Amino acid sequence: MLYFLKRLYSFLPKSSLYILKYIPNFILFGMHYKPWMQKISCDKGLFADELLKILAYSREFTQYGKDHIPKNINLDNVFSTLEALPIVSSHDLATNLEYYTSTEFNKFNSYTTTTGGTGRNPTTILLSNDLYGIEWAH
Repeated sequence: MLYFLKRLYSFLPKSSLYILKYIPNFILFGMHYKPWMQKISCDKGLFADELLKILAYSREFTQYGKDHIPKNINLDNVFSTLEALPIVSSHDLATNLEYYTSTEFNKFNSYTTTTGGTGRNPTTILLSNDLYGIEWAH
């Protein structure tokens, strides 16, 4: 059913998509959607902790992070730091992937792949070998 709805979505004029709000979530997203909704937290404190970890990692292991994330990042300024980061486009990634890639990854523990190309041009990205099975599962 989900496959059918995705195909239908791609052919419908965007002005007709209001009908989707009347289709139950379990039909659109699958039977396991609702139980996972209960597990998702929107606690801003949790977001701040996780975002701080991500930005600190980026600062330590990517040139982009070193150039744009301040050394004094903390829970008080984590959201403003994120908002101040320059937007990265698929063109930026395609022309300078190494700038955004963690120095922890190399040809022995990662592999290159491309996005689905929904923006008309597939973008080359680097994924950890640990994600190989997850990528194929989708």
